Amino acid sequence: MPPAPPAFASLRDRVTRRELRLATGLTLLAYIASHLLTHSLGLVSLQAAERALSWGVALWHSAPGTLLLYGAVALHVGLALHAIFQRRTLRMPPLELLRL
Repeated sequence: MPPAPPAFASLRDRVTRRELRLATGLTLLAYIASHLLTHSLGLVSLQAAERALSWGVALWHSAPGTLLLYGAVALHVGLALHAIFQRRTLRMPPLELLRL
């Protein structure tokens, strides 16, 4: 039976950059999707758009929501800059340039 991992293993050992980029990207996608959903409900009725807006404000303007959103933006941009600075040259395929 393999030894159990230490209870306080470092976060760096458990979470990879790829997983962080995915989590922050999904957080930003959720924010953008909720924003666009609010706009699209404006085509249905103004009342539906205002109701969705109140839900969005309650979610993203709360302290945890704001911290999650701004933290995701900062971390996502930081990971992109880290990926650029890790390169030896700035020559890259167009698809990778688009991703960055």
